[in-house]
Amino acid sequence: MDKARIHCQTRENVFGGVLGCVAFCGTIVLVMLAFLTDIGNVGTKLVPNLYLAQQLHPTLASFFSIVILLGIYTGCAPMYWNFCSRVVPENSKYYKPFVIILGVFGIIFGSILPFDVAINIIYQIYGYLGTFFLFFVIAKFFMKKKSGK
Repeated sequence: MDKARIHCQTRENVFGGVLGCVAFCGTIVLVMLAFLTDIGNVGTKLVPNLYLAQQLHPTLASFFSIVILLGIYTGCAPMYWNFCSRVVPENSKYYKPFVIILGVFGIIFGSILPFDVAINIIYQIYGYLGTFFLFFVIAKFFMKKKSGK
């Protein structure tokens, strides 16, 4: 590629990055201002953005609930696959039964517990696992340093 084309692409990338960041931050500011306009009601809701969408228009709330479900799916599906493939190799005969049993357990767990209780439990588990993982990362760092690598 010639230098002029590379410069043009770099300038477009920087402009797009800055514009995207400004738009994203501006949207966050608008949502926070919307929260502040009705903080008494918003503060008591489990999904305050959905409440705000409901206040604007019921159809918007329906659309936003679909967006929320799709967001949950796109976040959970890769983590679910990653966890299952780490615990049981994908090529083994135990993989499919493990995926099904874990999925059924997840459905039961998600159906029985209220949303806020389930989120509270999940975040606590992630916090403990993250701390546990951090200890292993630190231990590996010092072991490498000790061995001279």
